Amino acid sequence: MSSEKSYRYFDLIMAVFVTVLVVSNVASSAKIVDLRFSLFGVAMAFDAGTLLFPLSYIFGDILTEVYGYRRSRRVIWTGFFCLVLASGVFALVGLLPGEATWQGYAGTRLMRPCSAACPAAGSCSARWRDSGAASSPILSRWRR
Repeated sequence: MSSEKSYRYFDLIMAVFVTVLVVSNVASSAKIVDLRFSLFGVAMAFDAGTLLFPLSYIFGDILTEVYGYRRSRRVIWTGFFCLVLASGVFALVGLLPGEATWQGYAGTRLMRPCSAACPAAGSCSARWRDSGAASSPILSRWRR
């Protein structure tokens, strides 16, 4: 028998975690949600990624509790590199010239100025940092 445990759902949880990170960052760049009401004077308007992003905390906690600090760090770094890859692809696509009939449709409405750099520099790195890079070591030490 092998000395390393067999983790049945590790790959699935890693795939869902990375998907949640990437999709929440794309959604946060794509749309601002306005629920048209306010709580205690604060308007309920936020980026669409806010709806999905809290799931990454749940997956990060599950990874640390079930699979340990070492494996959870590997998943978190995988998520980070996937975000960098997605940001690079979006930056490249943003630099490419658009087709004439699409110029005013997808290219200018969804992509704000500097949007090619925004996912990598702002939203992606902040969401990745908050998703588990900080909480994973705390949870693993707390568990001991």
